[in-house]
Amino acid sequence: MLSNFLANSPLSYLCHLLTPYATRLSLIPKTQVATQQGVQTRDLMGFLSNVSCWSNRMKQSVYAIKRDQMKGFDYLAPEGFHDAIRAYGLPEAIIDLDKAAQENVSCRIRTAYGLTEPILISGVNMQGRSASPIKSTFTTGMGHYWLNDLAAASQDTLIIQTDAGRRNDPHLSIDNIRLPIVMVEATDDSYIFAKTLVGLQYFCLMMERFQFTYGWLTQWSKTAMMAQIIAARVRAMLSLQPLREDDAVALDTLIASKIHGLLGFPFAPNKDILTLPVPFMGFEFPSISRINTTLAIEGLVRDLNHHVAPYRQMALITMADWSCMYNNCLSPLDRSGLSLDFVHYYNRLPTAWIVAQKMLRSIKPRLYIRQTDQSHVIRGEIGLSHAAHLCSRHRPNAPHGRTWLSLRSRGIQWLRQVGDWDYDPLWASDGSMLPALAGLRDLKTVTAAVTGPSTAIFRIMGRNSSILHGELFGIISALTLADENTSAILYTDHLNTVRLIEDHRTALSQEKRNVAIEYTRGHADDTSIPSRLNSEADHYASKSQRFSDNLPPAPIPTFFMDEYTPYSESDGWIESNLKEYISLLLVEQTSMVLGTGHKFRMATWLYDPRPPPNHPYTRAPSAYSATVQLYARSGQLPTALCLADRGRTLSASCRFGCQTYEDPHHVFVYSTSPEIAYYTTSTLPGTQQVSDSQAEYGEMYNGAQQSALGAN
Repeated sequence: MLSNFLANSPLSYLCHLLTPYATRLSLIPKTQVATQQGVQTRDLMGFLSNVSCWSNRMKQSVYAIKRDQMKGFDYLAPEGFHDAIRAYGLPEAIIDLDKAAQENVSCRIRTAYGLTEPILISGVNMQGRSASPIKSTFTTGMGHYWLNDLAAASQDTLIIQTDAGRRNDPHLSIDNIRLPIVMVEATDDSYIFAKTLVGLQYFCLMMERFQFTYGWLTQWSKTAMMAQIIAARVRAMLSLQPLREDDAVALDTLIASKIHGLLGFPFAPNKDILTLPVPFMGFEFPSISRINTTLAIEGLVRDLNHHVAPYRQMALITMADWSCMYNNCLSPLDRSGLSLDFVHYYNRLPTAWIVAQKMLRSIKPRLYIRQTDQSHVIRGEIGLSHAAHLCSRHRPNAPHGRTWLSLRSRGIQWLRQVGDWDYDPLWASDGSMLPALAGLRDLKTVTAAVTGPSTAIFRIMGRNSSILHGELFGIISALTLADENTSAILYTDHLNTVRLIEDHRTALSQEKRNVAIEYTRGHADDTSIPSRLNSEADHYASKSQRFSDNLPPAPIPTFFMDEYTPYSESDGWIESNLKEYISLLLVEQTSMVLGTGHKFRMATWLYDPRPPPNHPYTRAPSAYSATVQLYARSGQLPTALCLADRGRTLSASCRFGCQTYEDPHHVFVYSTSPEIAYYTTSTLPGTQQVSDSQAEYGEMYNGAQQSALGAN
């Protein structure tokens, strides 16, 4: 045990250091899923789906070959990793360490008769070691970069570009991007792309020559060639892609019907009540529909903000075509563009995106995915054609199309060629929030204050705002008020912001600025100038909570958000916990629908607002009480009145002898059991006393019901 730990520790530590280093220097190709930090398999599937839809939109033939290796990556020759180390200029000591780890390795062979005696092997990659994936990706990555160099000089290389870019009529900056796609990899599986069959044959032959040098062979029986890639053929894609909304609802219905079949009641319960959380008078069963909705929307946001450039650029190309080709330059995820239905574009837009857009449209209150960075408009990085389409949607008297065509004919395509505009940066100092422990979607008041040569106080809008937004807007306000031509110092007690701005790995630290931002400890008894300034700012931020309604509203800063961030008019920007937020919106929406109809059986505002305890619904060994509540809240409890309404019995009168209809209210309020019914009816005026034989019959009836439920 100890010897195995000592043998594996050096390579494990090397892998721990080498993986982030290789990612930072782009030693691993961007379209390689394995060992790429933060990349998931669904990212590769979404990327392939976007390529397929682009092919259909542009009517461009795309040829691809899916290659599967005959041997696993653990059996790759170690010389490939050594050549990659030399090619990338890494220290030779890494090669020496790898050779030492493969020298005289004890190995036992498992046979039908048990393990053999130990034998010593050298120069072979051991299967299952922690460094095997990074060694494999270094080797195949070297071949990937070599193939990219060959494809750069080929006319058959697949280059992805927006429709506006191909027509030389740019609308947005993404239209200038030309994204070459040669190969994508997932460990030992890969896809090679080309525009022609001849080009695909050439690229495939070059990779065969490369990998043969290091002992890798293609399993041709598992290799497939596809024209105009069919995304459904990618393995496991359907299992990780969102379902259509109707299919997800159908699955919820099937699950509810299975549960109903086990319980043995005659009428099926309401599936929505079954899947609501316990605080919303539900029974905490998982909802496929809600899970599907949250994953679809979160996946769309992830694609648009992906940290790896090729995945993000491919998604932005699809978004640009979606907006400018099919929606008259309006965003399909924001305001009026969200009201349109795109279900008839399934072959030209990713199915997951169409599902997410449809689900965004169904959520109440409406949830948008809004582009946070609009600075390209100020910089003039917007095409005249794009501006013309937007103006025609909002202003009927906008300039005629011939005006824009005349400008384009003279080489004027961008707004910046017409003129430019100057704008000033922003600044701030301290923030406050009441109540301090407010949670998601709770009502709260967030203020930001600036003090110094001048003082300003702001109120941050949106229920999803927090104290962090107040702190950040304070810094921005201070930078705005400060003279950019004069050196100044800004003191703040928000240490995370100071560290982020001074971090050399961020873009903010590279920007030249005259205002120095320094940290000072908040709420300190120190009498120094920084502490006194911070105390004064804290005084303005906290005391202004008393008259927050009179403060000028300030938007939440968006300059450091993702480029595409969900937005709600009632809650503001949704920067984190998107799954929980969408799930809560769907739960509240379902609860409101159930509470306004259905004879007010689920109208919780009529009764005690405190949520019921979780234990009887989620952990109790017996579920008979919860089962009765499920059918009662669904209006499906088989009382005499319910049976008579559905033609199952002739009389709706109480079967325990009461002179009234037998409905759930009567059963639970006056006749919760035959014994209680006996004593209750004997004391109430105008009611008939229940006989002993009737009470005995009722007890036997309830006992038989419980036995049947227990058997099921």
